[in-house]
Amino acid sequence: MAKRFLAFIAALVFFLPVTAYTENAVATLQDMYSQAELKMATGDYSGAGAQFDALGAYSDSSQMAMYCKALEAAETLNLYDIAIDAFVKLGDFKDCLTRLKSCQDNMQAVDNEIKTRRENQLEEIYPYNNLFFGKLHQEQRNRGMSLCSSAVDTDDDFR
Repeated sequence: MAKRFLAFIAALVFFLPVTAYTENAVATLQDMYSQAELKMATGDYSGAGAQFDALGAYSDSSQMAMYCKALEAAETLNLYDIAIDAFVKLGDFKDCLTRLKSCQDNMQAVDNEIKTRRENQLEEIYPYNNLFFGKLHQEQRNRGMSLCSSAVDTDDDFR
């Protein structure tokens, strides 16, 4: 009986500090997670992502780190292609599918704006060069030029 009592006391002495240490470590991880969420809520996606990365495998920290990096890419840096890749990998985590659609729309709008600017610049540089414009645009230009040339021909007939 005394041996059992001593074994029980030894187990308490050994496991009680381990349990207290584990509880303190979990509380610290929870505090770090909460701080990272606060950073994310205030728009500090870079800081939040780094803090979630530091948490390693705790809870959903690795997903949250990727989520923060995707938010930073989309909302702060306008790097929609990087954000799209991250949101695709995250799948249905949080609001990733909605954000994915938004990034795709924004990327399309940027592409359209770049295309329009490029066409306008080319038109200024090469106003009558048919190599740089589509068939419809070429036909419109040709119709305009043929009207001018027929007007000149008509003037020549009256002389």
